[in-house]
Amino acid sequence: GSLKKNLAALNASSKVLKKIRSGYGKKIFSSNSTGEADKFLREFEGRACSVVNKLSKPLEELKRSSKKLKELPTIDFAERAVVLTGFPNVGKTTILNRLTKSKAKIAAYEFTTNGINSGSIEIRYERIQVLDTPGLLDREVTNTVEKKAVAALKHLASAIIFVVDPTESGYPLEKQFSLLEHVKKQFPGTKTIVAMNKADIASQEQIKKALAKTPNAVIIGEGKGTQELLQKLEDALI
Repeated sequence: GSLKKNLAALNASSKVLKKIRSGYGKKIFSSNSTGEADKFLREFEGRACSVVNKLSKPLEELKRSSKKLKELPTIDFAERAVVLTGFPNVGKTTILNRLTKSKAKIAAYEFTTNGINSGSIEIRYERIQVLDTPGLLDREVTNTVEKKAVAALKHLASAIIFVVDPTESGYPLEKQFSLLEHVKKQFPGTKTIVAMNKADIASQEQIKKALAKTPNAVIIGEGKGTQELLQKLEDALI
């Protein structure tokens, strides 16, 4: 809203300045003496400065907006993407960083709490975007956050990585797997890979309990599972 308003003010002022310049340009060109030309030039400078001075606030706000825009990750809608999803705090960003082997870019989009993260991987000489969407909730999508997360899945995902936390520190497995089934039904044509995260801190009993529901899940822990996950992604995308 404010960005659009400030850009409109800048555009309007630009048109006013062009009009003033054109008018005084004609007056200066047709002046009868150097003194008269100088007089018109000073008038032009005064009117132009008045217009520019009124732009101090919009220009300052646009400067702040430009800094925020520079932080936005590049999302190319012409490229295929892998979308990470699952409940909040299950470790999606950790998996993203391990896949891309570098710190993901984090942007403060207005529809997220902590921003949306992005990175990229290369599979058979093709650049694939990896996006960490806001956490989805296991209920009817009603608010802007959820709608935009679902939109990302629908329009960007060539494959989905659904992240499960077997420790149940945030959400019980029952709710996590209910969400998994919801995602599968909502996007039946998209390959879904389950990544069981936090295996390095989960107990064997917790891992066994989670595997009973998803025996084909990739187990991810400190120093393990990343290559297997990349291989499953390659199989899904070729």
